[in-house]
Amino acid sequence: MSKKVDIPVSVKITLKFYLVIVVISLLYRLGLMFCHLDEIAGVPLLTVIKGFFVGLHFDTVTSSYILALPFIIFTIFDFIGKKNVVFEKIMTVVMTVLLSILTFACVSDIPYYNQFADHINLTAMDWFKGDNGLADVTNMIIGDPSLWLFFIPLVLVIIGIYYVSKKIVRNTTILQSKHYIVKSISTLVMLVLIFFGMRGYVTRERPISVYDSFYCENSFLNQMGHNPTYTFITSYLTDVTLMDDELAIANMRQYLDIQEDSEFQNPLSRRFVADTVPNNCNVVLILMESMSADLLTRSGHYQGLTPFLDSLVNQSLYFENCFSAGKHTISGIFASTCGYANTFNDDPTYQFNPVKSEPVLTYNSMPKTLKGNGYHTMFFLSHEATWEKLDVFLNKNHIDRIYSSLDYDPNAEKSNWGVCDDYLLQYAANTFNSCEKPFFGVIMTVSNHQPYIIPKSFQSHFKNDKDAVVEYADWSLRHFFETAAKTEWFDNTIFVLVGDHGKDYVKSYIPPVSYFHIPLVFYAPSRLQPEINSGFVSQVDIYPTLMGMLDISFVNNTMGINLLQEKRPMVFSSGDTEYCVFDNDWYFIGSKNKPPQLYHYQDFDGKNYAEEKPEVVQRMKNYGESNFQSFNYIYKKRLQNVE
Repeated sequence: MSKKVDIPVSVKITLKFYLVIVVISLLYRLGLMFCHLDEIAGVPLLTVIKGFFVGLHFDTVTSSYILALPFIIFTIFDFIGKKNVVFEKIMTVVMTVLLSILTFACVSDIPYYNQFADHINLTAMDWFKGDNGLADVTNMIIGDPSLWLFFIPLVLVIIGIYYVSKKIVRNTTILQSKHYIVKSISTLVMLVLIFFGMRGYVTRERPISVYDSFYCENSFLNQMGHNPTYTFITSYLTDVTLMDDELAIANMRQYLDIQEDSEFQNPLSRRFVADTVPNNCNVVLILMESMSADLLTRSGHYQGLTPFLDSLVNQSLYFENCFSAGKHTISGIFASTCGYANTFNDDPTYQFNPVKSEPVLTYNSMPKTLKGNGYHTMFFLSHEATWEKLDVFLNKNHIDRIYSSLDYDPNAEKSNWGVCDDYLLQYAANTFNSCEKPFFGVIMTVSNHQPYIIPKSFQSHFKNDKDAVVEYADWSLRHFFETAAKTEWFDNTIFVLVGDHGKDYVKSYIPPVSYFHIPLVFYAPSRLQPEINSGFVSQVDIYPTLMGMLDISFVNNTMGINLLQEKRPMVFSSGDTEYCVFDNDWYFIGSKNKPPQLYHYQDFDGKNYAEEKPEVVQRMKNYGESNFQSFNYIYKKRLQNVE
């Protein structure tokens, strides 16, 4: 009878660790699905189950990359055929670290996805940048009990991973008989499997990509199969060039109706000449945290959350189809004050955040133009000014005075993000009282950001904190306007209220439309007639429009238009790993590593029409890519401050 030949140690270890990774990923995917059961209601069970097999496909790719080097190391010691205790301890630690990183990515991805409707990617690293980045993230986790459910068990899981790794390594690293032929064949077969595991396919020419996760018409299930480790790495490696620079500029000149040769170095610059002298109105720009247009009663989705904003809309010039430039506050600040959307820069470290670029650039921005016309410029934020390196950017871009946590009463009621909205708004109103010349004040509210902290003095009509904090934010605005109405500067002020971005209040697509659809209000009862404007609008249009309202001549080298004189055919926004374009009928989602998506969003139709409507896809794709690539060109050529 022939002697039984054992499977080589290195193969055993690799397969066991593969199973561990599969189990971790399965638990992650179940947890993510549990948090979004409402998004798969009515979907056939087999379609849902297929999503887990798609996930297994991506998990296998991730596992192959993680286990490739350890397999080679184990193979070398396997061929030596000698038990080594020190080696076992080292590899136990190595595998524990690798699996812990994978687990941490999975655990972090669930709350990240819940917040941003996207998997963890390179943009998440922005949270850790700056002088207080790590502290901000830590305080956010500590201050939000809902996050404890994710991170407290993580410690226990990592301890369990250590003991599992120790057992796998210890129980399989044993003295083997030297069947070199069998070992060689097995090792070769395993290397081939790992190679094809990395590619994701055996016969197909191109390797696996995010495209392969799209298998049905349900947006969540198409995203559920992704592995967060995979999405993070691919977000770093993705080529961010969208189209040829010259073509993008030519398209943008057409979109902006620039017909004559430019007299400026910046090919998109155009001169605005006012018909009269500047009126010297004050400007107050309020960036409302996570204020989606879907929260207003007129949207039909919610009732009674924003009674003051609802009433203000009826007294203002209101743009009901305004869309944010991005999904993050810093994008809203940049777009609203400088007139540009996010860039897809070639340096992945700053791929989506021009504010934190190195070196910090000066823009021909709204603060610069207003300061040049005799205005005093101010910026009010609830927490420290070093957040996202904002102080450096604002100082470089003509903000005279930044008000931050250092200026406020240390006993004022606070959340993890600083003083609450009512305190911030009242502080700003009182500060405006002392201004002796026209002023421009930007107020960045924060209360409607997790973790939600509602002042004890405020009595909400809602039991749910998510709704109650919106009601509080709205009440704070009411209190601010009641205070402002009693001042001397009120009648000579144009108030602009805009969401910094929205949130996934109405879940239909990924990214949700409600994450970009925001209210935009221009309120100046002595100067502006109430009107509901249904044209498509971006945050980048605020700067040029205000210059028109103020009768200030300036050189507009932004992507924005004067909404009093011009119209957009459609509007663009950016997610973390995709760009979005909206018009009256269609919502287009484009990406370098995902298939095009086209939805009839006004009807909440979940069908992807990209293949049926190629002409619509091309039209919207050209518009989105031209906008982003044009700014990328301007940014790289340093033409953002050219007059």
